[in-house]
Amino acid sequence: MIDNQALLLDLTYEVTFGVPAVITTKSGAVIPCLILDHRDGVNVTAARGRQTVLVPGTNAEDANVFVRHSQCPDKPSGGTIVINGETTGYRIKSAKQKGANGIGEWQLQLEEIRP
Repeated sequence: MIDNQALLLDLTYEVTFGVPAVITTKSGAVIPCLILDHRDGVNVTAARGRQTVLVPGTNAEDANVFVRHSQCPDKPSGGTIVINGETTGYRIKSAKQKGANGIGEWQLQLEEIRP
């Protein structure tokens, strides 16, 4: 059976919008991955200019990123993530599953780690 969702999502992450990140799970496992970064919504350039659009089901106050199940098979809640080598890290407050049976994404809600 062809995994159409994986075919579409893999291109989105690897070719178009993927940003490198490193997730450290509660158990200490380190997972390098590509994420879709929606911490500030999504910038869209349209005929009327540039605007920021929120991912459906998210709040403007929340920092959200998405990671493929294939790159992070276990629920990463409680771990940490560093995005694109930034010095600021984030704690993963929650992970909502988008998809089923290991196909799809995790929607991670983040909280900035303050020193």
